[in-house]
Amino acid sequence: MISTIVRRSASDLEQAAGRRSVTRSVTRGIRTLEREER
Repeated sequence: MISTIVRRSASDLEQAAGRRSVTRSVTRGIRTLEREER
């Protein structure tokens, strides 16, 4: 029972990390686009 809770929290952390990395890559892409336009 405890292992399932740990596994669930681990997957939640992975999803949060993935979302964070996606947001970071998106902001980086926008920054590069703005630099190219100038």
